[in-house]
Amino acid sequence: MEPPDLDEVARAAARISGVVVPTPLMPLQSYDATADIYLKPEVLQPVGSFKIRGVGNWALSLTADQTRPRIATTSPGNTAMALGYMGRLLGVPARSHVPKNLHES
Repeated sequence: MEPPDLDEVARAAARISGVVVPTPLMPLQSYDATADIYLKPEVLQPVGSFKIRGVGNWALSLTADQTRPRIATTSPGNTAMALGYMGRLLGVPARSHVPKNLHES
């Protein structure tokens, strides 16, 4: 898989601009840091995770025919929450399959 080029990144950013919350870069406060480290608090997103960025970009890039029946994923966590959020925004059912083996130890 090839990494996206700058035009693709710009299109994705424009696509999700009404969905994601712009998050600031915040300096990590550390007494022994040897370099400047910055964090992006993605917990500020509507679903509490950066996953809304990728799922939102994917869902918003689908045509109406592709989203008409429903959108779906296999995930028990943040991706499933992002998919549910996007389903609500798009007005389509969203389903997440949780594999049985995730519950076995």
